[in-house]
Amino acid sequence: CMYKVRESLKHFKWNVYIEKNLPKIAFDYDLIELLFYNLTFHAAEFSLPDSEMEISVQKQENFIELSLSGHGQTIPVDMVDVAFERFYRVPGFNSRLGFGLAVAKTIAEIHGGFLRIKGRK
Repeated sequence: CMYKVRESLKHFKWNVYIEKNLPKIAFDYDLIELLFYNLTFHAAEFSLPDSEMEISVQKQENFIELSLSGHGQTIPVDMVDVAFERFYRVPGFNSRLGFGLAVAKTIAEIHGGFLRIKGRK
């Protein structure tokens, strides 16, 4: 999955950290791949060209945490709660349909997880 993302988003430098000895978990590969694509392309859309994208996977209490961050503009804090709504787009950005984060959130919830965004103040 990461190879496809790197190929599609060649103009970013990718830093990937995956904790060793993560517990095995059951998940639907196709759905998690779609979640990952939606998150990476969303982060890339708000990041500066040729900047670094950071991905980490690690155990946090009873969860496996996937963290994705880019460098550039972020969603303002007052818009974080609505960012997961279908067709929502951050004002001032020419983003696509505004459906990717809603789909990613649903996939995370199907797997007993959740998504959150850290916005800027």
